[in-house]
Amino acid sequence: MKLIILILFFFCPLMANDTDWSLMLEDPDDISYFYTIDNLDSVNIMAVANHYGVYRRILKSTDGGFTWEIVYRDKFGSEPPWYRARDISYPTKDFCIVSCDTSSWLRTKDGGLTWDTTYTLFGRNDFQGFRLVDMYDENKGIMCTLFHMIISDNGFDTWDTIPPFGPAEDFFIMSVDIISENQITLLTRDLDGSPTFNWIFYKSFDFGKTWSEYPHPKYRVPTKHKFVDSIVGYEIGSVRTGIGNTRRDMIYKTIDGGQSWFNVLDSMIEGGLNFGLTDLDFYDRDNGIVVGNNGKIYWTHDGGKSWVYDPTLRNTSLYGPPTQYVCMLGPRTVVICTLDGKIYRGESGISFVKTYDPAEHNSRVHIDGTSLMLWIEYPQVVEARLEIVNLSGGNVYSGNHFLNGNETEINIDISTLPAGSYLYRVSSNGKLISTGKFNKY
Repeated sequence: MKLIILILFFFCPLMANDTDWSLMLEDPDDISYFYTIDNLDSVNIMAVANHYGVYRRILKSTDGGFTWEIVYRDKFGSEPPWYRARDISYPTKDFCIVSCDTSSWLRTKDGGLTWDTTYTLFGRNDFQGFRLVDMYDENKGIMCTLFHMIISDNGFDTWDTIPPFGPAEDFFIMSVDIISENQITLLTRDLDGSPTFNWIFYKSFDFGKTWSEYPHPKYRVPTKHKFVDSIVGYEIGSVRTGIGNTRRDMIYKTIDGGQSWFNVLDSMIEGGLNFGLTDLDFYDRDNGIVVGNNGKIYWTHDGGKSWVYDPTLRNTSLYGPPTQYVCMLGPRTVVICTLDGKIYRGESGISFVKTYDPAEHNSRVHIDGTSLMLWIEYPQVVEARLEIVNLSGGNVYSGNHFLNGNETEINIDISTLPAGSYLYRVSSNGKLISTGKFNKY
């Protein structure tokens, strides 16, 4: 009986009872669908809507989503070639770029007062054109079709192509995220029809010149990933039996820059038409939100240890909005846009108590070239001993370090270590503080 109770709790997140949602904008004609949203900070937001067979428009808010103005509108027609908006990146107050169908994009360099359009022949026949875009700032960015990538260091005045990692007919780019000035992450899959589809997580440390490949959890199907910083990231997806037949919502987390992932949510959902989780955003390492099909919302305020299900915007109609998109303005403030032309602003009042548990992940590690970066969370100021051994038990490093009573960063030069797997152990006066494993490639 105990086993059954534990399983049910694991698959059924707690219900939210203290969230406040306000409808900020609604399309009176009900013919638009919001396709993407991004925010620069707590007040500046850009959202993109496509109107069925008529035109696309870009809306901007400068007061945290309370009011909106149309900063761009044009007609794209109901027949190919289409130029519908697909994704948006809003990295600075003046610069914003929107990737579109037929390998084109819209761009502003003056905060939305004027927009220019670029049409390319690159990947022009790829379904949905440039469906993904991400910018680190107004200069460095990446844009992806289903099978191809381009990068730029001047805001896409010019760009370079990145060769596919495999045959175009077998290679499918699912998600992209720039996590630091020179680090890009990609989630890809094969289209060979295999049960696992060979999901692979790629990472570049030199802005797309070279790529490292890391293992990825095998489940069907990941949707999107996003990093809070260069170390901590999250990924959303689902387990499904076919298109529209999602049966379990999945959330994974990494604390080593994507070298490994562990599950933080596996929730059974009701039957019927369901397309799973669609978007996520995090304000910091503790506070985040995940949204999905028909108004589904999950909140976390303790770094993914707990997730609270929020049914406030739930729409169970067969023809309800199948997806929605979200951005976080503050630790508990979000703006959501939906496919039925609505924009909501939400405030979370959910209470979490964050406690220290030495049995949890209280250390994390990241390899950046020839440097090992180790973060240790410990509530006392102590002198600790760090030891690193290879899998044969041979000691390759020993040293003393002071822990500051919160989270301490330790940097070790590992340039002389051969490629392989290593174990580390942190202790103080004979008491084990943390232990873990890392791989040097």
